[in-house]
Amino acid sequence: METPQSIIYKAWKNSQRPIIYETTDAKGRPVKKEVDFAVPEKNKYYDGSYSGSCNLCGRETQGGIPIKKIFSSKYMDWPIHKRPEATHICKGCSFCIGMNPVGRIALFRYPLVAEKTLHLCSRKQFRGYMLNPPEPPFVMIFPTSQKKHLFAKSKVSYSKKDYFCNLEEITVPVNGKIKNVMLDIEALRGVGFTKDNIYSTRIPGNVIKKYDLETYDYENLIEKMEDLRKSEMFALALEVSQKMEGKKAICYLGLIPKMK
Repeated sequence: METPQSIIYKAWKNSQRPIIYETTDAKGRPVKKEVDFAVPEKNKYYDGSYSGSCNLCGRETQGGIPIKKIFSSKYMDWPIHKRPEATHICKGCSFCIGMNPVGRIALFRYPLVAEKTLHLCSRKQFRGYMLNPPEPPFVMIFPTSQKKHLFAKSKVSYSKKDYFCNLEEITVPVNGKIKNVMLDIEALRGVGFTKDNIYSTRIPGNVIKKYDLETYDYENLIEKMEDLRKSEMFALALEVSQKMEGKKAICYLGLIPKMK
């Protein structure tokens, strides 16, 4: 049985390196960054002679890094380790936990999709994978704090129809309804709702001023947002959602602009 870290590690080994991460700068301009992760075998404490269980994932391994040499004093996730009596962690876990001191590059900083290869994703790219998942098995993780190791708290997905995606430490079950959840959120954003408005079920003043919201339309918008909040996928979809084009969003929601 594969573990999230074994999937991620294999995906990285199959990827062209350095991996390219597409993001934006402070002014919203597209930027491509080269990401070089730390290589486990190049760690000065790597012990190629170790043979036994991995302290973290519990799988049998040949070669690894002593736990005392890779985990800092601030590390708090010991309760999820599968073989606490083992002295080393495997190369897969070492890769996921390690940090490249040049640039302080670490896996926990990036939204990722690990399949045959490893993808570090922008919000828009991550949205694309959510609506069209890769061939299984795969792992999907979207961090929000960029401070926590999430790989061992995620799950491997074996289906494109019903799969798992981590939003920070929460493992979210995702199904075919994700498309409707995403479209509803993106339509609301397209007519002027912010993510905070949608999360708090509040119609902003600019929308009230711009559209003819008679009682039915007003209540319909509130009901739509309340229904969205009932979905387990809501917070995840809200995080990666984009804005629907204005005219399309107006038509999708059935709104009528006020006459000037």
